[in-house]
Amino acid sequence: MGPTTNSTLRSTDFVAGDFPPHGVSEILDDGEVVFAHTTGPFNLEGVIGINRARMEYFRLHPITRPVCHLTILHRSVLMSHECIDAFNSGIQQAFGGDRPRLTALAWVPDGDVEGLTLMTNMYTESYAAVGIPLQIFDNVGQARQWFQECLKAAA
Repeated sequence: MGPTTNSTLRSTDFVAGDFPPHGVSEILDDGEVVFAHTTGPFNLEGVIGINRARMEYFRLHPITRPVCHLTILHRSVLMSHECIDAFNSGIQQAFGGDRPRLTALAWVPDGDVEGLTLMTNMYTESYAAVGIPLQIFDNVGQARQWFQECLKAAA
C-alpha cells in the first residue's frame, strides 16, 4: 500500500553541512494520508535534512483539514543527543505554538528496526509536546484503522 502521486520530497535534497547525511526520509502523499519511508540511523546532517524536507512538504501542502501521517521505518531510529535536540527543534518549528498540526502519526517498522524500543518514549514525547499522538503498529492496515478513528474523533 504505497503512495499514488508523483510529488516526493527526499530529505537528502535539503542537506547542508560538512558531512554526508546519515538517515533519509522520503515524504509523499497517497491521497488519504501523508506517507513517508524513513531509514536510519541518523547523524545531525540527516536530521536537519529531514526537518527541512518536513517544512517544505507542509509549505507546499498546508494542513487545512484533519490529516494523518504514516511512516514506514527502515533499519534504525537511533540518533545521538545532539540529533535528538535538532529533531525536537524541528518538530517544534513545524507544529509548535498555534501552527496547524497532524491529527495523528503512526509508525510501522519494516522488520526489525534498531533502537525502536529504546527510542519510542523520546519520539512519543516529542510529538506529544505539540499535541500529535504517535502510535506504533505492526502493519499499515492497523495504522489506517486507527487513523479512521482519529479522523472521526476530529470531525
